[in-house]
Amino acid sequence: MLNHFSLSFFGCSCVSIQTNKTRIICDPWFDTAAYEGTWVPDMDVSNWVNKIGNCDAIYVSHIHPDHYDAKSIFNYFKKYGEKKIFISSFKNLKGVDRNWLKKKMIADGIKPKLIISNLKGFHNLKDLNLIVIPRDTKSFSDVDSGIIVYHNQLKVSVTNLNDFGFNKIHFKNFQKKINENKLQNIATLYNYMSSGSWPHTHYKCDIGNKELNKSLEVQREEFRSRYFEAHNTINSKVHLPFAAGAKYLGPLKAYEKFRPKIKVKSILDKDKFAIYLKPFGKKIDLLKSIKDKKYFNSFRPKKINENLSKNKHIHSHYDYEKTFQNLTYNPRVLKTLFNNSKNRAMSRSEVKNPHLLCIYALPDWKNFNNLVFKNKLNNKQKYLIGNVEFNLKNLKSKKKMHRTEIYINHKALFGAFSGIVHWNNLELGAHKIVRRYPEIYNKGIVDFLNFFSIC
Repeated sequence: MLNHFSLSFFGCSCVSIQTNKTRIICDPWFDTAAYEGTWVPDMDVSNWVNKIGNCDAIYVSHIHPDHYDAKSIFNYFKKYGEKKIFISSFKNLKGVDRNWLKKKMIADGIKPKLIISNLKGFHNLKDLNLIVIPRDTKSFSDVDSGIIVYHNQLKVSVTNLNDFGFNKIHFKNFQKKINENKLQNIATLYNYMSSGSWPHTHYKCDIGNKELNKSLEVQREEFRSRYFEAHNTINSKVHLPFAAGAKYLGPLKAYEKFRPKIKVKSILDKDKFAIYLKPFGKKIDLLKSIKDKKYFNSFRPKKINENLSKNKHIHSHYDYEKTFQNLTYNPRVLKTLFNNSKNRAMSRSEVKNPHLLCIYALPDWKNFNNLVFKNKLNNKQKYLIGNVEFNLKNLKSKKKMHRTEIYINHKALFGAFSGIVHWNNLELGAHKIVRRYPEIYNKGIVDFLNFFSIC
């Protein structure tokens, strides 16, 4: 008889779900400064392997380095032995295998036999069943997934949406799977905030900048709206807003006070089904939480201290600065790599409208910071590496053309063009300064960069 169905939270996006017999851990990230060294868990992660304990399997939602950290996984294996790893499948697109996470795991030395995946997304793990659902938009840039974990006899479940971007059709698919399997979905976990790069990399970072402040509130409201829409679409008794607790390091730590953070207490105040679990703190008995109101309310404290014990990671240089420490500023080399990278990326371009993409390489952090905090860059044309034109041949009026300008450290750009550094890590790690005219999001441009390299 099942008398134990619980959930533990370990900070950032790492949780465990367990029964009497089975335990699965999701997205362990503790040992590596993510996004080329920009940020780390904002908590004491020393001895995390022992604190988390043993498990039967690991689920990794997607390739982003605050979710898939090979170093953390190998350190975990060293203590407890190799485990099954569940990841999502993606159907091939135009003959291309889009399972970037699988490829990265294999390249990192995680054996292919550890990767358990099928197109149906269904797996069995002792007394638990797993349904892994990809966020498949039929794009080369698809990476995200979510998971439903349920007991195969009592039919109680937990849905972990993680960073799954809000899409009502996709979320209805989660609810459809819950209904098809006749599940009582006790808890749904969803990211209530973001550590991404908008809007603080898109505007002059100044407390008095009205455009920035307005955009910060737009982003916060988008987070809140996304969170509540997710729970309106997927039924559950318990809501867990999570994926908080990361801080910037190095020169980019000056961005910290301009990030669109949301306090978890503000979510609890508006969501009567939401709970708070302290990282590495008390686990919640999910079966008891839906029967005992007093017990449930014990996870809704009146005061929440989000100033956790600090990470002792010492920053020296970003990863690309270490990798290319002897690399000098050489626009000629960068322009050659630019042209070769452009030719490759254009074959996978999904940009629909007239657009001009301009790439600039900055030689040092002084120029970078002047642009970030003073919006000042003298003679910017001398830093221009090249332009990419999209759908401009038959354009009669330049007024209809949008423009994106990207400014980036020359070593980071060399790494991106050479394929050693991924553009997406530079994007989410705030290594890029972006200026858009007009300031309108263009998914095609962002996705184009994912393939803007020579290999």
